[in-house]
Amino acid sequence: MRTPLYEAKVAPDIYFFGFDLTVAEAKGEPGDDPSQDAGWFFVIKERPGEPRFGLDIDKSPQINDWNDLSWKDVQPAAPGSFIEITDASAAIPLIAPAAFEGPEKQDQFDDDKNIAWNGNMSSADLAYILFQVPVLVAVHADEMLTPQ
Repeated sequence: MRTPLYEAKVAPDIYFFGFDLTVAEAKGEPGDDPSQDAGWFFVIKERPGEPRFGLDIDKSPQINDWNDLSWKDVQPAAPGSFIEITDASAAIPLIAPAAFEGPEKQDQFDDDKNIAWNGNMSSADLAYILFQVPVLVAVHADEMLTPQ
């Protein structure tokens, strides 16, 4: 880990950081041998203490957990109007896949199936469904630098 030489901020939430790295040092070695230097990853992450609520933009083929729910699944009648959750609105079911990608997906399904999208849901249920987990992305320096 290395601390930046300088940093700048554009309000409210854009940051710039400068590191004392050469291009070769940032890119690292090919990685054919585990003893080689892998280079540098730059990590972008959302603050976990600032929760966001919303839904996906793209529709999933089926909803296995509430994280798969998109705006198109609950689209209001007119753009800019509120989502109406009433007994008359169609319930959105979770569908258990034939096989889960991993144990964490099974655990998520087991938690999510206890919450139902219908007219009887509470505000806490809706907040649970709409909560967006903070994102963390790591990008290798080789993907950001021009070839030498």
